[in-house]
Amino acid sequence: MHEDASFRQIDVEVARPPTGQDEISWICDYALTLIAHSWLSEIRDLIDQSRIHLGLVRQNGEIVEGWSTIHEYRPPTLMATKGSTKTCPTCGYAYTVLHGREFFSDEAALGRAVIVNSNGIFVREDLARARSLRTPRGAFEPGLIEFETSGERSD
Repeated sequence: MHEDASFRQIDVEVARPPTGQDEISWICDYALTLIAHSWLSEIRDLIDQSRIHLGLVRQNGEIVEGWSTIHEYRPPTLMATKGSTKTCPTCGYAYTVLHGREFFSDEAALGRAVIVNSNGIFVREDLARARSLRTPRGAFEPGLIEFETSGERSD
């Protein structure tokens, strides 16, 4: 799947639904995130619906209950002290392979409650702590991602 950065809602047809134990899953080498409504309900009110869109998940033409795709229209790019970012000249989709310390440097990330990109779903720390937000089952262990203008810490 070659995801276009200008897509809003993305509906998909899957060969088999995500496992019942997971609350986060991916398709197409992590290009699109699937989210269980059980965990989505914990952050739904934080989602800016003008940027972040939920799509349908189907199997054999039937809607897979309890799951949606989640996709952000042109999200801020997650950077790292090591790794590489490539942006498709055709669609504008940014694919980032990260190593080292991860950070956002795009001012569009400032103040955002939730950011969704191919690297994950990022919830602002103060909101996650205030809600005692748990890591969704099946997800990678979350880390703290800070805002840095040039990859240099602003401490």
